[in-house]
Amino acid sequence: NNEMLEHALATLRPVERETLFLSAVEGYTAQEIADFTKQPRGTILSLIHRAQKKIRQYFEGELKEVQP
Repeated sequence: NNEMLEHALATLRPVERETLFLSAVEGYTAQEIADFTKQPRGTILSLIHRAQKKIRQYFEGELKEVQP
């Protein structure tokens, strides 16, 4: 559901949302993102990991509310 995805993405900090978009949608590697954002690769990997975890937790919470 697009509305759920929009709500899930809204829970992310802007930097997490941008990094996740560059990785998941645009297909850039962590090193490529690090190079053009001038951030260490480890920071990019952490941002991607945290963003994915927040999205997963959001959907897990939504599913628990829907289940009887």
